[in-house]
Amino acid sequence: MLIALVMRSIARARGLLLALLVLFSAFQILVVVSAGEVYRGQLFSQLAALVPAGLRQISGGLVFTSFSGFATFGFFHPVVILIFVEAAIFLASEPAWEVESGMVDLTVARPVPRALVIARTLIVACGAAAALACAMALSTRLALHAFAPPSVPWPRFATTLLLGANLTAVAWCFASLSVLIAAAVRRRSAAVGIAGLTAVLLYLVHLLAELWRPARPFRVIAPYHYYNAPAIIAMNDATWSRDLAVLLLVAAALAASAFVVYQRRDL
Repeated sequence: MLIALVMRSIARARGLLLALLVLFSAFQILVVVSAGEVYRGQLFSQLAALVPAGLRQISGGLVFTSFSGFATFGFFHPVVILIFVEAAIFLASEPAWEVESGMVDLTVARPVPRALVIARTLIVACGAAAALACAMALSTRLALHAFAPPSVPWPRFATTLLLGANLTAVAWCFASLSVLIAAAVRRRSAAVGIAGLTAVLLYLVHLLAELWRPARPFRVIAPYHYYNAPAIIAMNDATWSRDLAVLLLVAAALAASAFVVYQRRDL
């Protein structure tokens, strides 16, 4: 039964998933191509001078000083992160859409435990995020083989995998938040709106906390704070592993709450 529910949800979202797959893969290839051109022209010093100080601070300065750093920029580009997160939020809002459209009557017409509805949604949203991150990592390696200048040091494969894993964990946090909201409301627009705006607001809090010292105490409330790309690129195990654990624990807590709320709601 769970497999049937998952496959039906994937079928509904296949257009969006294919578009995101092409978008993220193409963007990462473009980043590698751009990194190669900057390297060939020895333009990293000029690029670093053109980049705003705030963006250099957030990226740890590693992105704009070497080919290997620049080639991974697609994993933590602000636009990529927000699109990635918003896509997970949309996919995780399916329980609210089923109630709004009346599809929930068909879904639970047979003796389907309510927990399966939430489990289905989490599998689809979290699985899609993981698959997209894997596609980005694979696109990076293929682009390096095709477009990287000869003899230039590549980013380590483990680095791209860890960047993808941490980006996925951030998406899982917001997917779990979205499914929690969707478990309580009756309109998909409400679930997507609340979770989506929360994602954007927390990103702004994250940026403000990184750039303005008085706001530093507030950075711990933003999941983006625990996606420390410079620590991953530097392979600082003590930092990225702790941050990844925090993201997974938050996602698990929100997901568990969604099960409870949906079990008790009036359909």
